[in-house]
Amino acid sequence: MKKKSILEKKRTMSTIMGLVLVASISLGVAGCGNKNEADNTPQASSSSDSSASPEATTKVPTPVTLKISGPTGSFAKDYPSGVQNDEVAIEIAKQTGVSLDFETHPDDQKFNIMLASGDLPDIIVTEKKYIKQLIEGNNIIPMDDLLLSNGKDIVAESQNKLDFSKKYLSNETNKVYFIQGFDGPPAKPDNYSSVAPVIRWDLYKELGYPAVNTTDDLLNVLKQMQDKHPTNEEGKKVYGLSPWIGDQAWKLWNVVTYFGYNVKGTNEGSANHLFDIDPQYNAKSLITENDSSLWTGLRFYNKANRMGILDPDSFTQKFDNAGEKGKSNRVLSSWVAWSLGGANENFVKAGHPEKGFESLPPMKGTSQYLGHYNALGQETRLYAISKNSKNPEKAMEVINFLQSSAGSELLWNGVKDVHWKLDNGKPVVLESVLQASKSDPDFEAKTGILKYTNFAGHGNGYVDKTLNTTVSFPSWSEYTRNTMSVLDKDFSEHYGVSYPGEVVEKMVEKGDAKLSAFNTIIDSLLPTAPDDIKRIDDKIMEYLVNNYPKAILEKSDEKFEAKKQEMIDDIMKMDYQKSFDFWSKAIVEAQTEAQKYN
Repeated sequence: MKKKSILEKKRTMSTIMGLVLVASISLGVAGCGNKNEADNTPQASSSSDSSASPEATTKVPTPVTLKISGPTGSFAKDYPSGVQNDEVAIEIAKQTGVSLDFETHPDDQKFNIMLASGDLPDIIVTEKKYIKQLIEGNNIIPMDDLLLSNGKDIVAESQNKLDFSKKYLSNETNKVYFIQGFDGPPAKPDNYSSVAPVIRWDLYKELGYPAVNTTDDLLNVLKQMQDKHPTNEEGKKVYGLSPWIGDQAWKLWNVVTYFGYNVKGTNEGSANHLFDIDPQYNAKSLITENDSSLWTGLRFYNKANRMGILDPDSFTQKFDNAGEKGKSNRVLSSWVAWSLGGANENFVKAGHPEKGFESLPPMKGTSQYLGHYNALGQETRLYAISKNSKNPEKAMEVINFLQSSAGSELLWNGVKDVHWKLDNGKPVVLESVLQASKSDPDFEAKTGILKYTNFAGHGNGYVDKTLNTTVSFPSWSEYTRNTMSVLDKDFSEHYGVSYPGEVVEKMVEKGDAKLSAFNTIIDSLLPTAPDDIKRIDDKIMEYLVNNYPKAILEKSDEKFEAKKQEMIDDIMKMDYQKSFDFWSKAIVEAQTEAQKYN
């Protein structure tokens, strides 16, 4: 895959590990795009009372400030918590009358502390695993009445999501406690996915472009790179790989993600990572299958460690630490470009645009991961209103706006007539904005474009029926094809294509690779684990997180296999089969129910 512009790099996190280069941006008009619907959203307007003083008729009301907590874990964006002052945030306040105070890194530990203390923000964007606890703990309020009075855009655009929520996300109360965000089909695969072997292209070129047909080939290439460039400019040690295994909030992500998505064409399922799940949602055990993404990934890291190319800090460092190393030219490869801390931008700033990372094409016979999608929204992005919200009506109005096409377009594309305009009825991002997205490393921070897409009601593949285009405007991908970085051009020239994504397109056409995307509607249909199953799953996951690093550290293939068998034996003693049987049956039942929503 391939990493492109500044804008594109930052886009990947927003698209739930989605397409790196299908970037877009959009508008901040209230409602669904027409004036009548926009009137449902509070505007900063003057009073119409003729008896009011001149001051009262012209004064713009100060926005209410509400706290909002974003998705946990991998969806966290790298900007400070608090009230934001970029152009998109200001437009949200203008459209809704609400200034949002963001909690941007609410990991599970922090969220559980908030739950235990009852100190929850006004608006929560959370995951399905917290549904039972939030509802039964009386921590959130039903939105049914508020939707009628303050959520008319959601009712107009997304009635199917509300019906689904009542049935499957209500803890059997038949009320709307949660509204799923990021709905829609997968975005068009214009370029590369966000999950791929991302390597230092200039150093790969220096080696003469050695073939990378297997993961062993990749390890050998990284070893050669590290041997030739053992330290960075400051004399600090450089490593081929520097994952964040020590960040337990990510659980098994560092191990199973690449090997699931790209090598095996599988996804680690929502059943507590106990399965490999293919795009048709057929499941195999992550634990007992010898070639599962878990064991495939651990074998890879074990080899990397024995070769001396795995950063020993990987076992203790957090995600942010790994990003700093990527930015400091201390890492030669990653599975995701967004983990490298803006390394390419730093090379450009330093006057070396010819240095940096590109994503290698898929290995022959493997998959190219396009992302997750769900026509009814992601179960990892559930909007709810806290019981102790000081202004639930305003909270509903914010959710209504962010869930609408217009609100989502604002998050993806920016402010109308500031960042984009209508040209013969077609939304077009301004040329100056497109260029700034490539050249300004602070583009996202200044404009707010793509900064808040975790909070979008509609994913970038959703089609706005009013504008007859995806909410992530096509002009972004059109632009990236025509304005490539020095690295992009070099990459394309080497592979004989006009833009990097064409490499994958040609491989798919020839049958040398396939595309995989995962419809996560089944995740939403799976039941909440009963207490006995949850205890089993939690115990297994805790065991895996604490023990899989030990497998990586084994000193030979034989010792690795022995450790693997020891781990399997230990897990089987934890009533694994009971959990496996429960989830296997639940997945089959969810597959049947999902047919109603295709």
